[in-house]
Amino acid sequence: MIPRLLLFVLLGTLTLQAQEDIEKYLLTDSLQIQFLVDNNTPIDSSQKEPKVRAFTSLGLTSRQFGKLSDMNSTLLTHGYGEIPQSSLGWTYDVRVDIKDHLTVGFNYHSNLFLSKFQQGASHSSKFTYFSFLINLGYRQNLGPLYIIPGVGLGISQSILSLKPNDMESLTWDDLFANNDLVAAVSQTDFALSTDVSLAKYITRGEKGTKLLSLKVGMIFHPFSFGDPGISGAEFSFVKVTEAPSLSNSGVFLVLTWG
Repeated sequence: MIPRLLLFVLLGTLTLQAQEDIEKYLLTDSLQIQFLVDNNTPIDSSQKEPKVRAFTSLGLTSRQFGKLSDMNSTLLTHGYGEIPQSSLGWTYDVRVDIKDHLTVGFNYHSNLFLSKFQQGASHSSKFTYFSFLINLGYRQNLGPLYIIPGVGLGISQSILSLKPNDMESLTWDDLFANNDLVAAVSQTDFALSTDVSLAKYITRGEKGTKLLSLKVGMIFHPFSFGDPGISGAEFSFVKVTEAPSLSNSGVFLVLTWG
């Protein structure tokens, strides 16, 4: 009888001790969960979400044209002004840096509003280009700077505008009488580019992080989408045969901030 009583007492003591340990564990676990909830701290958030930085930048670009010699020779022969071999333009750039190395985005280059008519013996000419490129790059850290070799692909359009020297306007009747004096010939190409960038992140407190980037590269056009054409209400509604290349291929330099 006495051993059985001692056995019950021992079991009761062990059960009471186990219950106290379970209650203590549950209380500690509840306090930890409450602390995480109150502080809005996700568990292992650094491992679940990728590190991403997005930048929208504006800047200036310089394009050194490489295929204008044949066109300029033809323009001079017909009394038009030569197209300069280089042109200042502007660029709009959207870039996303993913984790430690990958960079993707797109940019838009053009000299619209910045190119000017070049006067010749009797007529003037102006060369305007648009380039839209989707880019992929690989970032490498160089202390305070990043170096980013990259490639891009997209489309380009080149437009050659022609008119008599000093013509700024004409009457409605003159339009019909001289409709062969004013023209805009355009060409659309498939574009590829290779480039390398130097970039620096600049932290500005509550204003966030800004990006300063300098890019140098080359754009070239393996093929065109059809022959050049005279632009009008419908894009290139009259084709131009035996025309020299209107490609805006060449070396470019881009400086952006954003």
